[in-house]
Amino acid sequence: MRGKTIKQIVGAGLFLATAILVFSGCTPVVAPGAGDETSSGAEDDSSAPSVAAYEGSVTEIAIRRLNEGQDLAEFAAARNAFVAVLTAEPGVDTDREFMAILDGTTFAPPAAPVFTGMTQYANLDAFAAAGQKLGTSPEAGAFFSTFEPQLFTALRPKDPADSYDLSEILSEPGQILEVAARDLSMYENFDRDDYETRLAAFLDALSQQPGFVAEYQWVSVLDPNIVVGMTVYESLDAFGTIAQDQEFVGQMMPFINDYPPYTGYIHTDARGADVSN
Repeated sequence: MRGKTIKQIVGAGLFLATAILVFSGCTPVVAPGAGDETSSGAEDDSSAPSVAAYEGSVTEIAIRRLNEGQDLAEFAAARNAFVAVLTAEPGVDTDREFMAILDGTTFAPPAAPVFTGMTQYANLDAFAAAGQKLGTSPEAGAFFSTFEPQLFTALRPKDPADSYDLSEILSEPGQILEVAARDLSMYENFDRDDYETRLAAFLDALSQQPGFVAEYQWVSVLDPNIVVGMTVYESLDAFGTIAQDQEFVGQMMPFINDYPPYTGYIHTDARGADVSN
């Protein structure tokens, strides 16, 4: 882990996708360059899941890589100031913050500090209203200037019948959260049936591993091509043991080889904790 200690970090989600809309009037970019890598991606697939009619709670996710040389204390102060105004808005519920300790694509520590914020809103209207009101605020401007976004979108459970409580994710000390984001339009000649079959087999094998705690599957309400998987493990040691189990790796690779994430990290909970590197 990195060589600084972070004290009293308050959880901070943000509605950066909506803020980008406010600033630029453009569709938020979730996976830069994704459209350049596919000839027949999921965006043209009539079987893609519909999210337009979803009316339940939504959870914003923002994976943020801090700018080179960014002071961690200044980042935390800017974030906390933004969170103070964000959480005062109607319909803003649980707010969480996680610190990346491993890059999920390299299994090495991130080259620069990475934090993932998640905020739960009562519904998409509350998410949009907060973004419209605060997206150009001084607090948002100061906070957003400290990092480069790697992923920002609003999520709902992949199965709309499911209901995820953000406060229950990574609820015990020592637990580890793995986040993996995929843009289905990036996969050339995407076959949704093949994807779902391999994903189901992978998740079934994962759920049987010692140290596995929970799995959460999400889809963006802004772009149904963006899907995010989250896995909670009992500890970093449990995660490492699973990752090195050759039998499990053999079960995992048919999915991972053909459908690798474009970004993702292994996190520890950063809420009010001392994170020593």
